[in-house]
Amino acid sequence: MAYEVPDVGSEPKPKLISINYAHGHYYASLVCQYMYHGCRFDVLASSKDEDHPEGYDFSQSIEGKLLLEYEDLSYGTFTEEKDQKMNEVANNLTTLVSNACFSLMRKTAPPVPLPEPRTLDEELYPPTYALQVLTKGDQLSSHPIDFKGPELVPPISEQQFRALGIETAIYRPSEVTLISCMKGLVWKVEVGGETMICKVSKNDVFGPTLANELEVYQKISQLGNGSKFPKMKGAVKSHTGVIAILLSYIPHRHHNLFTILEDTKTGLLPKTEATAAMRTKWAEQIRRSVTQLHELGILWLDTKTDNVLIDDEGNAIVLDFGGGNTVGWVDEDKYGTLEGETQGLEKIMAALRDE
Repeated sequence: MAYEVPDVGSEPKPKLISINYAHGHYYASLVCQYMYHGCRFDVLASSKDEDHPEGYDFSQSIEGKLLLEYEDLSYGTFTEEKDQKMNEVANNLTTLVSNACFSLMRKTAPPVPLPEPRTLDEELYPPTYALQVLTKGDQLSSHPIDFKGPELVPPISEQQFRALGIETAIYRPSEVTLISCMKGLVWKVEVGGETMICKVSKNDVFGPTLANELEVYQKISQLGNGSKFPKMKGAVKSHTGVIAILLSYIPHRHHNLFTILEDTKTGLLPKTEATAAMRTKWAEQIRRSVTQLHELGILWLDTKTDNVLIDDEGNAIVLDFGGGNTVGWVDEDKYGTLEGETQGLEKIMAALRDE
């Protein structure tokens, strides 16, 4: 199904940052979130009658046909072919939406981009506007609406945070100065003159992840300074609740153990970056760290070489206790068990032996 894409020239386009799809028995809706010139635009496409002018035929509209096609594909057994088709439909729709809204975004946003965010507050809570797309003739059009899009950073509520019993310093997003983005919503930051890592909870799927990490790092604090883990330095609380954990920054030269092992194997790094003696040391340190976790009643869960950092002193630091599971490291039926932990750990040991 192809539709005419309006020409928006060579000017830099809005950047898609999130797609939020929701459906029920009698409706389907999509909110596309874009950044343009430092402002966020939440754009709604909805099948609900109350969201349309009287007499509007959503099923025959451009956005309606694509949204209903996406909904049909979301049912039934997952296949790679179906997943690819869903991505094609989503890409088609988000491109059409972006182009349909571009003129209005240009009129709404400042004529020149706002300065790069300096604080977590500026990064997460930019000026935000809501638009809706509707079909007029053979093209999509857009108009402003009074609508609050999905919260990009669903927090742990203050009540939930108190129930966790976490004892740590609390900072406002405006007190967290951004230094650089490590990946996704993980930043190297400065707080009170100290360099730290800030990990933000980015959606409702990751809400439990943040709570899990807060609890784990509180338990790890019992081990003292000799342990090979990051230290919890605080939490970040916004107007909506607790949104992030602050961890000690660990100086390092390479991204993670996975990168070191792969790059020494392919020749991108010299063998001196991962000698046999170094690998033996790292294996012992990782085993010791995992044993310490188990003694505290903690499972690492996302057990893999990507979650091991080699610091500037050549020590292996175990990271990431959010509760994820990467395919290929721990069998799905063993996830969350000591057996699964052992399986993942042995794969790390095998990777360290493979020179």
